Amino acid sequence: MNTTNLMTKTAAVAVCLFTAAIASAQGKLVKELTEGGFKVPRNYRGTVQHFVFSPATTRHITTGIAAGKLNRTVSDAVLQHSPIPAPVVLGHHPQEISHNLHMFIAATPLEKEVLIANKAEQKFYEPEITAARKLHNLVLGIKQLNEENTVLIASAILNDIKNHALQTYLLQSLAKQDIYMLDTDLTEYFGLEKNFEITAFNYTLRHPHQQVLMMRRLLNNPLVDEATKQTVRAFLNKPRITPEEFPAFQNAIAALQDQYTQRMLAAQESDIIQTQVAYYAKLVDRLGDFIAQYGRIPKWNTTNPVEIQLFDEIEWVHENEWRNQFEPALSYQHALNLVLKNAQPSYLTRAETIALFDDFVRTTGRIYPYSLRNQPEKGEIPFTREEELWDNLSYWRIKDSSLTAELADIYRKYAHQE
Repeated sequence: MNTTNLMTKTAAVAVCLFTAAIASAQGKLVKELTEGGFKVPRNYRGTVQHFVFSPATTRHITTGIAAGKLNRTVSDAVLQHSPIPAPVVLGHHPQEISHNLHMFIAATPLEKEVLIANKAEQKFYEPEITAARKLHNLVLGIKQLNEENTVLIASAILNDIKNHALQTYLLQSLAKQDIYMLDTDLTEYFGLEKNFEITAFNYTLRHPHQQVLMMRRLLNNPLVDEATKQTVRAFLNKPRITPEEFPAFQNAIAALQDQYTQRMLAAQESDIIQTQVAYYAKLVDRLGDFIAQYGRIPKWNTTNPVEIQLFDEIEWVHENEWRNQFEPALSYQHALNLVLKNAQPSYLTRAETIALFDDFVRTTGRIYPYSLRNQPEKGEIPFTREEELWDNLSYWRIKDSSLTAELADIYRKYAHQE
């Protein structure tokens, strides 16, 4: 298959992806690509292509950096190899425990804000990087660049690659049947295989003024000082980077990465984050110990003070999960949820629960069972399965709100008979 045919087929794929409104441009596109002047459609024009840190987060981070809150010296590196701190003691009085829980879980100090924001930034780019890795694997698996494979690759480039310049390079390489260069640009831009500093350097030298994705991310990240960013931007703005300037450009790229890495580590290794991680780890252990002792997870319907405290803590952690979407805390939250899921109690069916409630009202004449925290008053008729009924009603009333009306009907039925 000659180059002209490949170029024409690539153009045809691009045209197929266009909307009906620009279908009339097909002939022009085919002609431009065949003559070597194909212009890649800007499918992602108008969409946000880079993560935007909120003004408040940017202000908090830059202010914190200026105050030295994210400094990390060489000696701090040993912290990476330190064991998790000793188990956290929340306190011995409810007020003290509540205060410490709030500090660990619900507060958002600078270090936590840094980790939350950067986790959100990573999540923003994940779909694009995943699609790029899929395209990379597709290219690696191709044995022959036939028409079908050309269409597959071109479709993936036009659908999944957001950066217009990269789209152009990849389609140009595809049209020339230069799969090696296509994959090189793809892997270097997304950092799929090689070191960031090497790939960023190579990519910009090969494509003046252009930058790999990670460099784009760092140049938009408030963890990196503006002066450090400007040094890199000065090189990107040059018409050509001369060999004599290579070492300085490499050092500028390294400074960009180092500053980001050091400040991220400073946040991760801070006392507040390590203390919270230690608390999560201890909470998972305490939950495991409780399940081993009682054969079930903690519940609200209890008079056991240890169980009450453990239940309340787990509820508080769940309520504030959205405040703690960062590593390493996220891994412990997943572990906690996994333990809870694997030890979920079995409940009566909805029909069995209603039947038991019917028996309860008929026997006691009461409108609702008591929890263990509120025992029946003197003279009231007890019900042998009251705890079981209360637990199952709590479960089904959350799961199915229509249950409440049925319970009311049952009570009215027996009240009417009286």
